[in-house]
Amino acid sequence: MLARRGEGPRVVAGLSGGADSTALIAVLVRLGCDVFAVHVDHGMRPGSTGEEGLAGRTAAALGTKFASVKVKVDPPTEAEARARRYEALQAFALKVHAPIVAVGHTADDQAETVAMRLERGGFGMPMPYVRPLGEMTLVRPLLDLTRHDTESVCRELGIEFFEDPTNRDQRFSRNRIRAELAARPGSKPRLVQVGSEAAQLSERIRSAVRRQWESSVRSDGDLIVIDVPSVPEDLLGPLVRSALSALDVEPTVRAAKAAMDRIQAMSSARFDLPGEAAAWKEGTDLVLGRWPERPELPELALEVGATVVSPEWGLGFKLEEQGLPQDFGRDASGFIQLFDASKLTSSLLVRQWRPGDRMHPLGASGSKKIQDLFTDLKVPRRVRHEVPLLVSLGQIAWVVGYRIAEKFKLDEGTISAVRVEVLRVTSQGD
Repeated sequence: MLARRGEGPRVVAGLSGGADSTALIAVLVRLGCDVFAVHVDHGMRPGSTGEEGLAGRTAAALGTKFASVKVKVDPPTEAEARARRYEALQAFALKVHAPIVAVGHTADDQAETVAMRLERGGFGMPMPYVRPLGEMTLVRPLLDLTRHDTESVCRELGIEFFEDPTNRDQRFSRNRIRAELAARPGSKPRLVQVGSEAAQLSERIRSAVRRQWESSVRSDGDLIVIDVPSVPEDLLGPLVRSALSALDVEPTVRAAKAAMDRIQAMSSARFDLPGEAAAWKEGTDLVLGRWPERPELPELALEVGATVVSPEWGLGFKLEEQGLPQDFGRDASGFIQLFDASKLTSSLLVRQWRPGDRMHPLGASGSKKIQDLFTDLKVPRRVRHEVPLLVSLGQIAWVVGYRIAEKFKLDEGTISAVRVEVLRVTSQGD
């Protein structure tokens, strides 16, 4: 017996029968953990039954409880096998109420992981010692030991172990990298160091992103809006990836780059992201989230001397004729405007913006598309169809809250004015 067992935390540990996982069980037992050794049989090659038997004998020799779990791997790939293995260990830990799942990755595995991620153009991030795994915690206690160390542990204990024959299969990228590193053993410590430095840099970046988020990111309903000019260039990518994570979108380099490309493009067209999310540009802002559905709001017929309330718009429109103010050139507010009564027809209505709409804004040199006016005024695309337009006999007199038309302004020839006030109301029309 290696040590008194059962006094420490309950741990579910993967046990393949190889040197690394065998040494893992031995270490956990020596630490006094209550260990469940779990062998996961992927059924991907002949001989797996014999490996299960070896794993069972190892668990018995080390004095731990043992279980074997069979999983189906489809498609039969290394990545799929790893995913099913973690799922099986997690499910077993839930079953036996173990808060910890342990796996036997070593410094050699760490070097291989860093090399693979660098080869794929990634950041060279290492495997963490500890990370969440559903409702429990995944730990890798052997990351500071080499494969040679774990084999030495097994030999000292006199416990048999085997080498997985698929580890020599060069069709798998990890195995190819493993063979290359075996030919250059001095590169492994350096790769582990690279991974450690990458993790430290990543943590500094995360801290900087958290600080930048406070000053440059705002929420607008279910949308995340990034004020791009306020973000240092080297933090924009990490900030976008954090926003994608907040939206439950996998923060891949491709998705983040595509989202940032919206800022560089002249077009404000959206870029679709996974999970029905999208990214698009609004002025100098980058907006990420679900693309809003266009609201279909009713046309409202208006007349001077009456108030019309629309629950769909959430607005009331009050029109009354009045004498001229002394300073008739002044706008009362963005939601109260005065118009020359002789220029407004009796056929007044409120409607939504339509593609192709134009008007001659007050003070401008000529007519302009409403779409271009919205762009100039930095009106977010997602709310443009919620902006009321006051229309007189087919001509736009007022983009409510923004601009009136030159034609309908008060001037020296005005005899009387129509005062139009837009009121916020509840859905009940109060």
